[in-house]
Amino acid sequence: MLYWHFLDLTGVLDQHLTLLTDMKHEQISNTDVNNPPKEKVSATKRFSDDEQSGIREIGGISAKEQLRRFSAEHSMELFNKFQESLFPLLKQREINGDESAGRRYTVLNILDSGEITDTKRVTEATANAVERCITKSEKGDLVGFLKQQRGQEMLKIVNGELFSVIRTPQKDGTIKETLRPVKSDRRQVLERLSEIRAKTMPGIIKSLAMTYDVPVEALPFREGELNLKLMDTSHTIKSEVAFSALATIIGFDEIPPTVLKMDSHDLASLQLGVTGQPLDPKKYMELCEVKSKGDEQNSLARLACLDYLGKSSDRHPNNIRYDDETGHYFGIDNGYSLGLSEKNSDQSASSTHGMKRVPIDKYLSLPLEIVEQNPTINLSEKDRAKLKQVWDDIKTYLAYRKGALDKEEIDALPDAVKNGVAAHAIGDIFRFLHERVDENNKVIPDTKKIAKQEADDFIAKLYEISQTGRPSNLGKSLHRFDPVIRKMMERKKVAAGVR
Repeated sequence: MLYWHFLDLTGVLDQHLTLLTDMKHEQISNTDVNNPPKEKVSATKRFSDDEQSGIREIGGISAKEQLRRFSAEHSMELFNKFQESLFPLLKQREINGDESAGRRYTVLNILDSGEITDTKRVTEATANAVERCITKSEKGDLVGFLKQQRGQEMLKIVNGELFSVIRTPQKDGTIKETLRPVKSDRRQVLERLSEIRAKTMPGIIKSLAMTYDVPVEALPFREGELNLKLMDTSHTIKSEVAFSALATIIGFDEIPPTVLKMDSHDLASLQLGVTGQPLDPKKYMELCEVKSKGDEQNSLARLACLDYLGKSSDRHPNNIRYDDETGHYFGIDNGYSLGLSEKNSDQSASSTHGMKRVPIDKYLSLPLEIVEQNPTINLSEKDRAKLKQVWDDIKTYLAYRKGALDKEEIDALPDAVKNGVAAHAIGDIFRFLHERVDENNKVIPDTKKIAKQEADDFIAKLYEISQTGRPSNLGKSLHRFDPVIRKMMERKKVAAGVR
């Protein structure tokens, strides 16, 4: 229950966390506020609706296509906004002697402004359609990996048959959607998943709407489509970028620098290529039992904390890179993270550690599993100090906004704290993730509520880790353990005579 008490203890954040998403942004007009909310529709109706089928035309393009373009432009605007906050933050840290901040600043600049060349597909056009590329700039060339929104797999059931939705750009800038039968080697698993999704989705959507106190139409799901996780295609791209940005704010390098790109009003993430190999299951077993030391332990602890903060649900061995020369871990392929949560039906501290909301998509993170099983792996004091600094900066900024500081305290504030750089950047990142616009290119107010609640939860968990030096032990109720690793551990227990 630790981190939920911080709101009461500080007094400041309880009243002013709304500043994270509202401060310095356009306020909702009186007209918007006074308009009565749209009638809430049932989750069942949501899946049979055909209102965005593309029949209506606006200026020669369909309403559906216009909305897609508005949405992409809004996402790019918010990305640029929090990116503008990250650059001076990194530069200041470099001035203060943090060399890794200086390197990350340079890499983000190259990825953001460089020219993408020499693209080569490295995976199929499925859930992880990825292209290797070279990003060229005057400051240098970098190897990166490009993941495009149109390559993210969505599933659709038509007349009882399962299809993948394939999106391809057209010369006029639109995106054409075609259906392709799912390959036979994947069909059985995906059909079962889709069957479960179709049956449970209406109830899940109702639960989410109640959790965030929004109508179901404010939730970011497309009619009739089922993703491998409870996220839409734009979220899987944006979470790649957002996860990296949140790691940058904290000062942890385990998530490679990642930026947002846009082509034909379709979003794409561009991530720096990193060294290392996928995590060997044998290495996993050693880490669970052996007291790892130094850089390796520190890096593993940082990645586990990031996965906890980011609600990672896809950190299996292939999405981890381990560099045995430096002892450094990297978390790649972060599309299935930072998803939505629902109210926790079980408030017992033993099973859920007092979380008010729990992820819809359960955690799946090998680093979290390792940390749970090896109590000797904790954040170093240096890394805990980074978390505490972010927390203190936010708390001090909000106290300053409230007028709770005297003149001497105000004069001593660094500009970054006085301007609320960390606070606004976190707020903008979650706006980037969760805000949606309507057909008139106006932000849907209810989606701002989702962004605010998610930002609040992130800061609460950040405070918790700054105090304990490690993420909470999640247990089976919140953690979907990797099946391969589970079988290995069971075999080892049987061989040792432990049942």
